[in-house]
Amino acid sequence: MCREVVDIVPLLREEYTEAREAIGRRDVPLPSAGQIWWRAALHARADVARAVARPLVWGYGVATACAIGLLAAGASVAWPSVVHWFGGVSGDVGLFTAARLLPTADMVLATLRGQLPIVIGVAAFLIAMAGALYFALREE
Repeated sequence: MCREVVDIVPLLREEYTEAREAIGRRDVPLPSAGQIWWRAALHARADVARAVARPLVWGYGVATACAIGLLAAGASVAWPSVVHWFGGVSGDVGLFTAARLLPTADMVLATLRGQLPIVIGVAAFLIAMAGALYFALREE
């Protein structure tokens, strides 16, 4: 691979020197008018396509945020039917922790039972906003 680079560098240097000399002589060949017109038309179409797609990107971001919000709302509604599963977890935690850590584990689980829907909602909101910002501000 290095040998190929060594073979190509003199050719690139020669082409660069010729281009610099042509610029110095103001002898730079311009493309034809048709080619310039065609490139301008392509750029104009691409700009229009980006401008048209911008509201769609915002719409996708808002739809994603709404979907995550609905999932968080569904999780908070379903939480009371799931919370009883965590009742047995405190007993299981007691098996694996020392006796002095058991009150801490119970406190963490009690806090988890009470605050998990709020934490899930805030996390879902933050994830949704990050996704919405990504879709809205990305450049293609």
